Amino acid sequence: MIKEILDINKYYENKFISFIDKNISFDAVVLDAGSGNGRLKEVFKKSNYVSLDFCKVKKEYNKVDVVGDIQYLPLKIHLLML
Repeated sequence: MIKEILDINKYYENKFISFIDKNISFDAVVLDAGSGNGRLKEVFKKSNYVSLDFCKVKKEYNKVDVVGDIQYLPLKIHLLML
């Protein structure tokens, strides 16, 4: 049961990521909050990809552009309204 739920979540996550990738302009800024290992960097390579993570979990991180808490960053963020 858990595997099926995780598979469904991954399916919809991939559909959402694909939709965003196809519908953003090449000069868009994509902020990947909670980027972890940065697996989405390659997906959004045509955009200005910025990775953000706490880097508090003991695991291997790829190069993270911004280390910190999204609640406390002085960034102007434009939201894509779907």
